[in-house]
Amino acid sequence: MKYVKTFESFRDNRKVVNEEFLGAIGKFFGNMFKKLKQSIDKTKGGNDVEEIYQKYIKMISDEFTKNAQVSLNLLAVNKQTINEAVDEVAFDGDIEDTKLAVDTLNKKKSVLDQIVVKMKQMAVKEMDAVLQKYGGASANPQLAIIINSKKDQFELDYLNAQIKYLEESGDKTLVNDIIKKRDIVAKKIENDFKDFDAVKAVQYKEGDDVIYLLKDKKVEWDKLDKNKQDEIIKDTSTEDAKKMVDTNKILKVDNGTFTLSGKDGMEIIKSSGEILGLSQVKDGETEIIEYKVGDKVVYKRNSPDPDNPSNFNEEDWNKVSDNDKKKSEEGPMKDLRDKGQIGIKVIKTIDGDNITFEDADFKKTLSDILMKIETTEDTK
Repeated sequence: MKYVKTFESFRDNRKVVNEEFLGAIGKFFGNMFKKLKQSIDKTKGGNDVEEIYQKYIKMISDEFTKNAQVSLNLLAVNKQTINEAVDEVAFDGDIEDTKLAVDTLNKKKSVLDQIVVKMKQMAVKEMDAVLQKYGGASANPQLAIIINSKKDQFELDYLNAQIKYLEESGDKTLVNDIIKKRDIVAKKIENDFKDFDAVKAVQYKEGDDVIYLLKDKKVEWDKLDKNKQDEIIKDTSTEDAKKMVDTNKILKVDNGTFTLSGKDGMEIIKSSGEILGLSQVKDGETEIIEYKVGDKVVYKRNSPDPDNPSNFNEEDWNKVSDNDKKKSEEGPMKDLRDKGQIGIKVIKTIDGDNITFEDADFKKTLSDILMKIETTEDTK
């Protein structure tokens, strides 16, 4: 076991892990991961998930050395990436064996990939257990976001370790392609946390229609990216959705276990982790609303000011009756508008999932649109 107290002493002993390279990683990702760390610290179960992650990236590095004879230290790169303030970092063996040629890395690539996939699956299984402990994705959506980002962070740290190795080996070609892949993954992680503070826990109650995973579909579901998951939840009538999810009414909620109504009077038992959200199914069919330019719509509002929050609340919205939702200038709808939870504007442009409004410089996505209204009232 070797201990590195400073980069200077490390350089003197010729055990440096390319300080300039690691410094660049820290600078590039530092602010992003500082924000992510703050999110982890304030989320129930967040630090439990982080401990699992750190355990497994060390195991991956150890497996690389033991079974592939390639020293790619993900733990070292990860600590520099998150700009972790530590006085002493311990590493097993040399951080990098610069005698290994680039072609050796290429030959070992498939073995390394298999190690990452195997360890990642084991880690995610442990993380999912933590999620269940703290209420599941519906009750703890922030923790679900953290776990989803950790799946990508395995790839991020793996790519950064490869970049570090290739930089030290003097490679000027292969490294550029890996950097491009790395930056795409980093952007995805950043996007995962975009709505972190805005998501709210769903409070399910008896009588709610919910979307849930079919039997033995959890692993397959977890492999889908967030956009595909959102697509399935948004429209459960597609062929892809029918293979993975179904909708039924809650009969009973008991400490994270849901009893749902099934066919022919049969009951279906589901855990909180298998409940994906409230269903928009009505009369056996999914309600799909098409929006167009000129439509006046109700949208979710989210305040960018943490000291003056005015965020949309799903529970408050669900309390408003269908009849009251038609009266945007009075009653519960006016109350939600005054509280800053919802807004009403006219659609100016629709570009894929992105929507802009007349007399506004912000954008929303289709998932932020709650309903279309037929009214001649002025918007606020």
